Amino acid sequence: MNNFLSKIKFILRKPKIIVVTGQDRAFTKEAIFKVLAPYFKVGKEILIFEVDLDSDKEAKKFKFFIKNSSLPILVATSGKEMSEISQLVQIMSSSGFLIFNFDNEESRGLRGFKNLKNLSFGFQENADFRVSDVRVNGGVNFKINYKGNIVPIWLTDPSKEQIPGVLAAISVGITLGLNFVEVAEALKNKK
Repeated sequence: MNNFLSKIKFILRKPKIIVVTGQDRAFTKEAIFKVLAPYFKVGKEILIFEVDLDSDKEAKKFKFFIKNSSLPILVATSGKEMSEISQLVQIMSSSGFLIFNFDNEESRGLRGFKNLKNLSFGFQENADFRVSDVRVNGGVNFKINYKGNIVPIWLTDPSKEQIPGVLAAISVGITLGLNFVEVAEALKNKK
């Protein structure tokens, strides 16, 4: 009964939902929270979940949330669970967003899927959010190129391997209308 009431409450509120799947999903979720928290009511108007799509129960649970959200955003940091990701993408409305790691060959197959709006991130030339000039010196700094705009990002703690999670967070922030300056400021002290 409690689960039923929770679902009714969710349908009435219709929050935006961000579902993060793939490797480093916990770090990516935390980075997304860090970007969005200064500008949105995370937990009320925007819900962020990390999901292990290897579990059928988890995949079924999130189908409901994605289908009934005012703006579903699916973030795929890797393409390991491609069949499950494809199932979630198929139920998303055309107003939804798919954000994926362009460096992962399996994930690239998601580009242009079912008329969804999509953004890619990575180190490769054709990624929408492309990283360059990575330097590790007491922190990590790099440049991001998006639509001809180049923005430097400074992080005090993460390793180079966590850059894809940071790129996913930046992509989500831009998707929700934040500008590069706001996103870079929110990430400046990311630990």
